[in-house]
Amino acid sequence: MSTAILADALTRTVFNAPIYGLSDLLEVLTPVIVASCIPMTLATSKNISIRFVGRSLTLRAGQLVELFGQSIALLVMAGIVWEVGRYTWKLVEHEQFTWLLQIPVWPSWIVSTALLALCLPAQAFVVAGVFSNVRHGRPVAGSVDSDKYVFEENQQ
Repeated sequence: MSTAILADALTRTVFNAPIYGLSDLLEVLTPVIVASCIPMTLATSKNISIRFVGRSLTLRAGQLVELFGQSIALLVMAGIVWEVGRYTWKLVEHEQFTWLLQIPVWPSWIVSTALLALCLPAQAFVVAGVFSNVRHGRPVAGSVDSDKYVFEENQQ
C-alpha cells in the first residue's frame, strides 16, 4: 500500500497523471490492514497503558487498577465490534461499491469485522491473565516489580 501511494505521488508529480482507481483500492484495503493489527496488539499487551498510578499504589491495589483497565478495554472492544458489525451489515444490505472501479465494499468490511471480533477472546485472555496475577499476588507485567519477580523466580 505504501509503495502504491508513493508511486501515485511520483506519477502525479512527474507525469501529472494519478494511478487510476488507487483510491478505490485503498478504500477496500485500509479497513482490513488496520483491523489485522489490533488482535495481536491486544493479545501481547502492546497497547498503550499508563501504569504510573498503579506503580504509586501498593502491589495489590496496582494489580486491581490493571485489572480494571484491561476489563474496560474488553468492554470498549466489544462496543467497537458491535458498531463495526452494524456498519458492515448496512454495507451488505445496501450493496455499496467504490466510486470509480465499482468494487464491492462489504467483503473487506466483513473481513475487518471478523478480525476485530478476534480481539474479544484475545482481550478476554489478557483479562484472565491479569485476574490470575491478582489471585496469586504476582506483579503487573511490565512493571518494575514484575522484572524483580521474574529475576527472583529464575534464581530459585
